[in-house]
Amino acid sequence: MRNITKFIFILFAITLFTNCKQQLNKVIEESYPDGNPKIVYYLDKNNNKVKIEEYYPNGTLKYTGGLNNELRHGEWKYYHPNGKLWSEGTYDNGTRIGKSVTYYENGNVRIKGSYKDGKPFGKWYFYDKNGELIETKNFD
Repeated sequence: MRNITKFIFILFAITLFTNCKQQLNKVIEESYPDGNPKIVYYLDKNNNKVKIEEYYPNGTLKYTGGLNNELRHGEWKYYHPNGKLWSEGTYDNGTRIGKSVTYYENGNVRIKGSYKDGKPFGKWYFYDKNGELIETKNFD
């Protein structure tokens, strides 16, 4: 009897969790002449844009990020045309915050630093294409 009660509780918890997960509707806002999507929005149940994706003409993801009231919000990532990560950072209602990293097309780090209230903050590191540190700059 005890195992059945545990099983029912676990089943209920899983059902509750999966039903609470936000369902997003995908809307292709703009397409290339060949029909491939260029700009895609994801809408919540109230038709608010909560995520955006833009693609290169070859179909490779150009960038993706969260939205809040149509302002950049949460994690944003940009990609080189070859599909490798170009940069990543975080926004809070349109303002750049936290750590930021930019990469060369070969995958090596180009720039590392942080933002505070939309402005560079603290120590920033600049690297060459081979990954060698070439400069540091303090933005305090």
